[in-house]
Amino acid sequence: MSVSHLLPWILAVLLMAGGVLNLSAPVRIRRRYARLGYGPRLRYLVAGGEILAAGLVALPATRAMGAALAIAILSAIIGSALAHRQPGMIGVSAFLLLVALMTIAIS
Repeated sequence: MSVSHLLPWILAVLLMAGGVLNLSAPVRIRRRYARLGYGPRLRYLVAGGEILAAGLVALPATRAMGAALAIAILSAIIGSALAHRQPGMIGVSAFLLLVALMTIAIS
């Protein structure tokens, strides 16, 4: 199996995991949102967007649209972390952003 076949699936699985993590809201996730001044509604919105993006990425016909949604969400997450001077929070999001960009490039 080639990288061009694996990248969308890696992205879909990681986005789904992120969405489920945001929905389940362990204490560290709730604290992170609170520290940044965001309420639970934003957490649900982000979770829903990540899960939707994961589903779209998984289907070849909507892969580019799902990757574009993922890029928008991840860019907002990174921008928010940087705006709040929390650069240590961008590692995973930056990696996923790179995978989403590569997914669009190969779609």
